[in-house]
Amino acid sequence: MSKNKTEILVNKEIRQVGALCFQIIPKENPKVLLITSRRSQRWIIPKGWPIKGLKSYKVAEQEAFEEAGASGTTFDICLGSYSYLKKLDQGLTKCVVYVYPLKVENLISDYDEAHERSRKWVNISNAGEFLSEPELKDILTNFKPKLLLNAKYLRK
Repeated sequence: MSKNKTEILVNKEIRQVGALCFQIIPKENPKVLLITSRRSQRWIIPKGWPIKGLKSYKVAEQEAFEEAGASGTTFDICLGSYSYLKKLDQGLTKCVVYVYPLKVENLISDYDEAHERSRKWVNISNAGEFLSEPELKDILTNFKPKLLLNAKYLRK
């Protein structure tokens, strides 16, 4: 980018936390919940900024509720991270999102950002077709939710 542009690339990476919301229904393939971003309406997972004093998996849980109306059981294990460019007032910056799984047990229709976002359940095997970020696609490809159900990382 040239310096004449109004946007500049900020060299600092910014950390975010994301929730990979999933469900397992007997006799069906596991599904993940995708939401649209507010600006571009591309398909993403719920994510947001860290909150001082709150563990990352709890931040992921909060973001899932605010952005998708999803609540359930969170897991204190990071599945991986992915990066993307975010437009901020200072210009473009690289955000690195650390992803935590959340087993959805309740989905409400009247949530904080319902009027700004769409959401949909997709089979894990097809989820990559909707996503732009290659690293997030890799996380989904390697995600085995049934293995988590017996994990020692389960938090209530």
